[in-house]
Amino acid sequence: MVQTLSLSEIAHVIALATAPAFLLGAIVSFLSLLLTRMSRVMDRVRVLHEIDDQDQRRARLKGDMPLLRQRAKLVHYAMSLSAMSAVVTAMLVVVAFVGALVNFESETLIATLFVLSLLAFVVALCLFVHEAMLAQSEFQHYL
Repeated sequence: MVQTLSLSEIAHVIALATAPAFLLGAIVSFLSLLLTRMSRVMDRVRVLHEIDDQDQRRARLKGDMPLLRQRAKLVHYAMSLSAMSAVVTAMLVVVAFVGALVNFESETLIATLFVLSLLAFVVALCLFVHEAMLAQSEFQHYL
């Protein structure tokens, strides 16, 4: 049964949804960064594919392909986990509002969703750091 909420109760639920909203903003910004990194990797792959095998001076650059494949895979996984984190965070907000509206005890579910969202985001950040370290090692290769 749907419960009528007072203005103060609605304000309280909205206040509780503020932290997940900030998390969503951070995730979206992070996804934008990851998309840019993926674009850079793909641009480099395209350039390497265009190198003629007969060009002895530049053909050795094609040796970077395995590293670029690994970087693309890491960025892809980080993007997937970030998107999952965003979806779980959005579900958390929905559960909070619906729980308040129908007087459903949703504290445990909300806490679980929040922890799952943060775990996915932390793993995505770790994958990003790993990818950045690979990119740095690629840069060191040319010095």
